[in-house]
Amino acid sequence: MNQIKINTVNLRTANKLFAVFYNERTPLYVWGKPSTAKTSSIKQFAMQKAKELGERYSEEEFGEGIFTCKTITLSQMDSPDLRGMPCVSVDKNGKEVTKFIPTEELPREGHGILLFDELNNGDETTLKAAYQIILDGAYGNLPVVKDKDGKDAFWRVAASNTEDDFCNTTPLPLALLRRFSHILVEPDAEEVINYFINQNEDSRVIGYLKAYPTDLFPKEWDEKLLINKSNPFPSQWQNVSKLIKNLKNNDPIIMDIVSSCVGQGVAGKFVAFIKTANKINWVNLYKNTTEEMQKLKKDEQRVSLMYALMSEVAMAWKLSKPVKDGNKTIKFNDKIVIDVILELEKELQLAFMSMLNTINKRKFITLASTDKKLNEVLKDLGNLIY
Repeated sequence: MNQIKINTVNLRTANKLFAVFYNERTPLYVWGKPSTAKTSSIKQFAMQKAKELGERYSEEEFGEGIFTCKTITLSQMDSPDLRGMPCVSVDKNGKEVTKFIPTEELPREGHGILLFDELNNGDETTLKAAYQIILDGAYGNLPVVKDKDGKDAFWRVAASNTEDDFCNTTPLPLALLRRFSHILVEPDAEEVINYFINQNEDSRVIGYLKAYPTDLFPKEWDEKLLINKSNPFPSQWQNVSKLIKNLKNNDPIIMDIVSSCVGQGVAGKFVAFIKTANKINWVNLYKNTTEEMQKLKKDEQRVSLMYALMSEVAMAWKLSKPVKDGNKTIKFNDKIVIDVILELEKELQLAFMSMLNTINKRKFITLASTDKKLNEVLKDLGNLIY
């Protein structure tokens, strides 16, 4: 029997789907391997909605003028946390009855998103207690919170790893699965790298992943992941970026740092890659870009050199990063960017300009419109970066 797979989308498509499902308040389950930006993309969508509505974004507070994205982690909850703690009350006829007082973590007012993170790590009784809130938006004795248009005030969305991701998940019953629509998120390498650029991650990490995008995630998903312990994931590459940011390329401890994050095999490739960057004379590149580029293009490791150079120059352009020439400081200028582009091969031109466009589209368009040679390169490439 053929196995039926979940509809697979990248992050751009996922964000569009979030808007559709949110507008109708239809529960959505977002599946994906570890570190595929499932949770962060939902939170980013929530931040965008808060901005669109002119409201304050919060992950804890509920109330007027606040768009809340509340994370509910069922693995850390018991069923009474959702159903409510029982207490004895008196009804209108004076009879004693049992009522349930829900946790303060669940909303009684406001609007936004209820995010059930790692839903399939909750135990059976807790999952069953979540059925009512997932399907109806109600819990305990409290009525459903509605917005001014009469819609459910809170969109329910879940995110977790799949059963075959070696993450100690448990299969969910059909009774719960049918309460959701389902998508599987698999981000493009370019999406993750662009995110790293926007987060000002270390240019060496960006350059390496540009050159070796397949090292963003493990190449094989099997028991070796558990044996290796350290494996390449976007979150681990962010750790690498943070841990090496103040270290020079030839610092021997870099190998140990990167190995602890992404494993020895990938770490060896990364260290070899950043050592090639030592061949770049940054003072000469700033002073005479064309001459330095032509020299580097003759090197036997020119491909790695170009990726290392492109990421460093792109981040220097973003941050207006100067270099030291003895006691003098050489400022970064747009001519460096233009000269680098003109010396690159077509495939690398496209990759480099895509990075620049990601960093600051308006600034790049302005640069392209004011330089005739750069404008001709863009036309020759068919304006593919826009």
